[in-house]
Amino acid sequence: MYDFAAGLTHFPYTIERGVRFPDEPSLISRSPINTQVIETRAPVLINDVPAAEREGGEAFPVQQGEPALSVARSSAHLRRRDPRPDLVAESRTERMRSPRTTFALLATLAGSLSVALENARLIHETRQRNVELALINSVQAAVAAELDPQAIYEVVGDKIEEVYDAQAVSISTFDEATGSSTSRTWSSAASAS
Repeated sequence: MYDFAAGLTHFPYTIERGVRFPDEPSLISRSPINTQVIETRAPVLINDVPAAEREGGEAFPVQQGEPALSVARSSAHLRRRDPRPDLVAESRTERMRSPRTTFALLATLAGSLSVALENARLIHETRQRNVELALINSVQAAVAAELDPQAIYEVVGDKIEEVYDAQAVSISTFDEATGSSTSRTWSSAASAS
């Protein structure tokens, strides 16, 4: 995953010869393949990595595991400069026999993964918004039943503390006529005692 804001490439899933590797982010600029994918916004196939290193005069860094002999990399996610999945297939022992098939598969998988990640993000945002709306509705119902301002502050503060698991809540009011403000602060430790 390219994180352009941080300038990093993340590796949420890496497996080689049945061994999973942890996510160890690296600088996007560290890899000439990253640079090529970003600049061309096209799939990249390097079917002879050692020859490409000799031709380009620089070694391709190995993030984890063994060095690759050939690399196929998708780029469907680069239509926008935000974090999107990038799928890479590498061979350690031989050149890729059917790069077009490999590219087609990687592009299909990258597209499906992008949709799934976007759906997960939207579901998370929707759930958060539902929690916020429930907070607003419960506060409105409680406020409608109260006429005492201090009781209203207590209801609002208690709901904020409950929904956001806040350790301390402070509500401030500003009196325009006098130019003064008043704060009411309480913490979960104080309210528990």
